[in-house]
Amino acid sequence: ASSFLAGPTDPALPEAPSVSGAIGLIIPPPDLRAIVDKTATFIAKNGEQFEQRILANERDNTKFKFLSDKDPYNAYYRAKIAELRQPEGGAAEAKDGGQGQAA
Repeated sequence: ASSFLAGPTDPALPEAPSVSGAIGLIIPPPDLRAIVDKTATFIAKNGEQFEQRILANERDNTKFKFLSDKDPYNAYYRAKIAELRQPEGGAAEAKDGGQGQAA
């Protein structure tokens, strides 16, 4: 057997990270994160058509570069929208003993 072909159980290879929502996300600095989070909240509630309006109106505003798929903070922004669109439950139910408000 040739030793240059390392198999998945080769102890010399680093272990692959587990799949998680946090892997690969670059968290924006606090000042920009506030804008990203607020925008994501609004988009999660009002839909992508509002995002298109922001893109059109704020095209030259560097604070909204995260809306571009090429921006390093875009993955954080998209993950935040997905998180906000998750149905409430789990952690919220645990906090109030399952007495959450009905949607």
